[in-house]
Amino acid sequence: MRRIRLNRWMPIALFAIATALTASGADGPGAVLKGWGRVFDPDKDCKVDADGDRLTIGVPGSPHDLSAELERMNAPRVVRDVSGDFIAQVKVEGNVRPDGESQIEGRTAFNGAGILLWKDARNYVRLERAAIENGGQRRHYVNFELRKDGQMIAIPALDLVRDIPDAPTYLRLERRGGKLIPSTGGDGLQWQAWPSIADEFPAGLKLGVAAINSASAPFTAEFREFQVYERAVEGSPRPEAAPQPATTPAPKDGAEARHVLEGAWRIVGGKAEDGDYRKVPYAQVKIVTQDRCAWASYEPGTGAVIRAAGGSCRLGDGTYVERLEYANADDLAGLIGKDQKFTWKVEGDRWYLSGNLSNGQRIEELWERAK
Repeated sequence: MRRIRLNRWMPIALFAIATALTASGADGPGAVLKGWGRVFDPDKDCKVDADGDRLTIGVPGSPHDLSAELERMNAPRVVRDVSGDFIAQVKVEGNVRPDGESQIEGRTAFNGAGILLWKDARNYVRLERAAIENGGQRRHYVNFELRKDGQMIAIPALDLVRDIPDAPTYLRLERRGGKLIPSTGGDGLQWQAWPSIADEFPAGLKLGVAAINSASAPFTAEFREFQVYERAVEGSPRPEAAPQPATTPAPKDGAEARHVLEGAWRIVGGKAEDGDYRKVPYAQVKIVTQDRCAWASYEPGTGAVIRAAGGSCRLGDGTYVERLEYANADDLAGLIGKDQKFTWKVEGDRWYLSGNLSNGQRIEELWERAK
């Protein structure tokens, strides 16, 4: 899978090829779905169907759970490798409404679909759009669960504020600064952050989606727009990618080209495998003047700065070159004082930028002029 870097955050799980299957393997792995990961279906009775950017997991009306404390770990999931800090997000569509009686003694009827971060069968995190049915009353909420050494660890603060509408929901899990930070939203742009937990996991983990059902009626979990943005670490292996020139030539150096680029720009997205540009789970602005540039990425809901950098810039023969002089992140330190060379073009209010950083990261971005 070709990896794409977006200003030091890299979307590496994007869009799946069309396929349908019933997963195989007892506790072992099944098929690999491009853009999603490897299918695990311990009971071999669930149907996984991938079509474009949509993934469905059909679960029968029998207990399929990920509850280590109950020794019940048979829920279907699709996961892939991840290492270090990341932002993962997915849209959970369809009906999350448990019907019938609970099939797990001592538990209410439950449906859940969402993000799974997995070390092993005794240590993992679940972030789900979820619903329970109890005495004719149904509740829709954010389910954020931590298992440590086979035991469920309480997250008391989440119990006070976790109700959400019965509607398609974006889920996001961020690993940053020694914390795991869950968020939800209705449009994938504005996010409600929920209480975080300490990140005590090793660097290398599995990450993906899972579907849980304890009700007597079948449940179909519907996922779309699964994306993972992994923070690059200086010195880590990076994909090879030769520079690719813009499809139409940019202006040569000089007053005309400088005038075209000067101003404020907002990130639209990064280029996916199908050639389209996909939105990113953060906001980012870049300011370009005649010979200076600066950019910052931040949380759309709170305005909290995630990363920032800046320095000098210049235009060459169809190229745009940045040289960073300062940055607020350790993994950007290796770029300071080195030329970062890009090809570019501007079409109307859109700026297409592509090239390799000096550390080998591939950048293919689309910006739009801020107004």
